[in-house]
Parts: sequence; C-alpha cells; structure tokens
Amino acid sequence: MSEGNEASVGVMRSPLRDLLDRLGMDASFGDHHAAIGSALESRLTTEAWDAAFEFFSYTRKAHLDAAALTLARLLDDRHDVISFRQLPRLIESEAGRFHNVAPSAVRSTIIPHVEKEIATLVKMVEPIKRRRDQLMAHTAREQDLTNADWMIEFSDMESALMRALELVNYLQRALEGPGTCLIVGAKRENVGAELDRLMQPFQH
Repeated sequence: MSEGNEASVGVMRSPLRDLLDRLGMDASFGDHHAAIGSALESRLTTEAWDAAFEFFSYTRKAHLDAAALTLARLLDDRHDVISFRQLPRLIESEAGRFHNVAPSAVRSTIIPHVEKEIATLVKMVEPIKRRRDQLMAHTAREQDLTNADWMIEFSDMESALMRALELVNYLQRALEGPGTCLIVGAKRENVGAELDRLMQPFQH
C-alpha cells in the first residue's frame, strides 16, 4: 500500500486509539486530584486545621497519594501495563492511520517527538515516584529520609500531569485531525471557587 493510501485509511478504533483514551482519562483524573489538593493546601488556615484536623489532613493525603500513584502508573516500564511507554511501538504499528501524515513522517517526526516527551516525563516523575514509594508504600523507611525528602509538591505533579495531557492531545490531533475532541484536566478556577465556598466558615 502506498503512503498516500495508508494515510487515508482513517481512524477506525485501534489499540493506539484505545491507549490514548485510557492514558488521557487517567491523566485527567490525576490532574483533578493534584489540582484539588493544591487548592485545598493553599486555603488551609489555622482555624481550618483546628476545626477539622483529621478530615483535612487525610483529605490532603488522599489527593496527594492519588496524583502520585497515577503518575507512577502512567510511566510504568512493565510491558504488560497501560502506560506512555507503549506509545512508540503502537505508533509504529499504526503509522498508516494518521490524518494527513504519511507513515514516513510519522516515523521521522512524531515518534521521535513522543520518545523525547516520554523521556522528559520520566525525569519529572522519577523523583515524585521515589518519594511516594519512600513515604507511602509498604517498603517505607522513615528513618532514611531527611526533611527535604519528605516533600512531594502538588505543583510538581500538576506540571507533569498537564504535560502528559498535552502529549495525549498532540497525538489525538495527529491521529484524527484538528477537529478531534481533546481531553482536558481540572479547571482550576472552578476548583478554586468551589473550595472558597466550602472554606468560608474558616475565613475572616
């Protein structure tokens, strides 16, 4: 089949399309946890902590753990899991399905870009994953951690998750064309407004 014919095959359901849907959904869920946790953390006053320490403490931890776990899963290097690391192989196997992109261009441009983005995400996520494993996993050894090691920043997770969503949407557009439905993360202004209403009793 010629490159032109291959490129016009269309965007029928495929393992690549299914993987992008799953990666996008997981990254969006993780981004919501990171956004909510970050917004909550910035609004916690002394009055709030005093009034509901258990609730706020464990709510913050739940969002932090969920976001960190999502990032670790999205970059898992095992071959039998759903992760970004599967993308180059699937893109190669479906190079003829991309919208107005010849297979040769998929291999020379899209795959190298995706590989570079995955490598960047791995570098961003590895410190988060390491701290998450040290702090929350069953192998944690608290005595081995300095004060700095305890910190997992919501902002770091937000940056990685938004970059993950950008990669998914880059591939969605390349695969289906400019009219494709993009996957979005949390709307920070909505999260902030909702939390402001909930936190009103603790504000002066």
